[in-house]
This record gives sequence, structure tokens and C-alpha cells, in this order.
Amino acid sequence: TLLFVFVPVLYTQWVKMRLMGKVELQTAPLRRAYSHYADCAVGRRAFKETRILGAFGYFRTLFKKTFFESESIRYQAELKSNLWEASARFVSILGYVGILYLLFANLKEGNISVGSFAAVLYTIDNLYKMLEEAVISRFGPMTMQYSKLASFYEFLELSELPPLRAETNDDADFKVLHFKEVSFAYPGCENVLNRVTFSVRKGERIAIVGINGSGKSTLTKLITGLLTPSEGEIIWEGLPNGQRPVKDFTQLFQKYQRYEMRLSDNIMLSHCEKPLDDASLLMVMNHVGLSMNETFPDGRETILSKEFGKVDLSGGQWQKLAMARSLHHEAPVVLLDEPTAAIDPIMEADIYRMFHKMMGERTSFVVTHRMGAIQYVDKILVLNQGCVNGFGTHEALISNNALYRKLRGEV
Repeated sequence: TLLFVFVPVLYTQWVKMRLMGKVELQTAPLRRAYSHYADCAVGRRAFKETRILGAFGYFRTLFKKTFFESESIRYQAELKSNLWEASARFVSILGYVGILYLLFANLKEGNISVGSFAAVLYTIDNLYKMLEEAVISRFGPMTMQYSKLASFYEFLELSELPPLRAETNDDADFKVLHFKEVSFAYPGCENVLNRVTFSVRKGERIAIVGINGSGKSTLTKLITGLLTPSEGEIIWEGLPNGQRPVKDFTQLFQKYQRYEMRLSDNIMLSHCEKPLDDASLLMVMNHVGLSMNETFPDGRETILSKEFGKVDLSGGQWQKLAMARSLHHEAPVVLLDEPTAAIDPIMEADIYRMFHKMMGERTSFVVTHRMGAIQYVDKILVLNQGCVNGFGTHEALISNNALYRKLRGEV
């Protein structure tokens, strides 16, 4: 009869662990959804536009819908768990009744003494209390977190990607970068890039153009190794095993980061090992058109955050600062993804001239919709719906590529 007392308690905890595991998998996307809706409604970055649009009520409705859906799933699981626990307690009570019946029967028939009766009953009661303390009070909370632990261990068992930073300093001495029939698709989506093939020699400057959604930004992430091809090969000729020169990359992303830190920290993050003295700071800031005296009252120590009671920059100024961060790195391979999207046309022309001067022998890739950058590159890669539509010089493309002429507004 001891089995009827103890086994149901253990089995119930196992059932609760399985139920909570399923609940975690079902509610995780819903939690992310209603957290996003809350940020859209009252988050610091979105509330101004939400208020202007009058969309607070809409986001509140979405939040309530996903929140209650998540809580409904959790409620159903906890209801099942409680029913299992009540059933287990009932079976345990039956076990207790069975033990009492045996004890009374044996005591009545004289098979055991009153002392033995009391000792056995006391022992069973204490064993149950100890088990309840160990299993329910200690192990019970762990079962509620089991699903999170399971997901964490599943994450740890994923195969690791190659490191984005190399150990040596001479790994940028490649000769040619080859894309060979490269395709890429994000999970659950169709191919963003289809059988892309081209080659770039060291020191060449390449512009990547195309209509929105043609795969330009994805292509730059494949070059840097942030993404790996679904099919095909990317080979850096001249490097061991054709591996990418990951240590000597710098990339200015289209969605750059605004670090709410000191001015000097914002720039030196791209190359933390390289000292950033006042002269170097002024040089990179002047190159991108930022004035130290007018914008940064505390000099290099200026905190770039309105939240901390200091200086906040405009969108164009933040983008210039991101460009200064890329210049500080001085990497042999540079990728610029729409580097002048938030900058006026006059400053744009100055920046492209500056980049042309500073690139020197560096290999560079510029993703752009602005055709003003074309005059500073050696070749242009034209993408259309994830495929290479054309690759060559401006003169060659303008004469035989209709899409390129259309992008330039000449068709």
C-alpha cells in the first residue's frame, strides 16, 4: 500500500512538467506578440507616432486579445494539472485508508501490539510529509520552469557558427571574392537570393543596386558571414580554405545602432583595441561633417541621451556618427548599406567624395538607391528579385541593361 501513497505524487509532478512544457511552447510567441503591442502603444520609441495616428486603442485591443489567449492556454493547463493533483491525492488517501485497515485488522487479531501500530502509523505519516516536502515543495517549482530549461538546453546543443572574429591580423590578404551559385532563404520563406554568381577582386569598389526587396542587404550579410548560404559557395581566393577575412570587416548597417553612451565610446566601439585620442576623434568627425563645438558641449565626454538629461541627436547626426564609427575601424573590407539615407543631398555628395578619398586600396561594397555614388565605384552589381540582372561598369550597363537605365531614371 505504500505504492498507493507515494507513486501518485511522483507521477503527478511528471505530468505537470509535461503540461508546462507544452504551455511554454504555445505561449512564447503570444508573449512576444503582446509585449510588442505594449511597446507600440506606450514604448518610448513608438508612443509619439502612435499618439499622432490615434492608434492606442487598436494596440490595446491587440494586446488584450493576445494576452487573454495566452492566459487561457495557461489556465487550461493549470486546470488539468490541478485535476491530476486532486486525483493523485485521492489515490494517496485510499492508500492511507488501506494502511489503517491493515493495521486495525492486525491489531484486532493480536498480530501486532499497540506500540507497533503507533510506530508504523507515525512512520508512514512522516514518510509522506518528507516526500511531500521534497517532491512538491522543492521539485514542484522546478517542474514549472522545466520548459524554459528544456528550450535553453536545446539552444546550447545547436551547432555553432564559425566565429566572426579571427585570431590573426593578416587574414584580409585575399585575391578574389567568388560567389558561386549562392542562394539564401530565411526560415519559412522562399529564396531571397537565387543562384547569385559574381567575382570581386581585392581593392575594387562595388555598388549594389536594385529595387526594394531584391536582396541587397541580405547579400552584404552573406559577405560578412552574418548569414550562411542555403546553397552554393562563397570563396575568398588566397585565404586558407577560402575562408572569409572576418577580423577585418566593418559594416555600416541600414538600421544602425544608437548607443546612449559617451561620444568617444560611440566611435571607438568599432575598434576597441585602437586608441581614440582627441586628434583622431576630431578627424573622423570632420570627415562626416559633425561639429564638436556646436553639437557636443562636453566634448568627447558628452552623453548622447536625452533620457539621461544630455544631448540627443537628429536622425542625420546619428547616421553620421555611425559612419564615423566605421571610419575609425579602418578595415580593409568595408560594407555600407544605404550610408546616406538620412542625409541631405549636399552632405551626401561630400560624404561620397570623402569615402572615395579614404577607401584607398580597400575593398568596398556600397548598397544604395542614390545614383550619385555610382561615379565613385569600379563596378555595379544589379539585383532583381534575388537574381543578378547585370554586373559591370557604368558604361557597359548603361548601354545594355534596361533595369539599370530604369533605376537611373533614363527609361
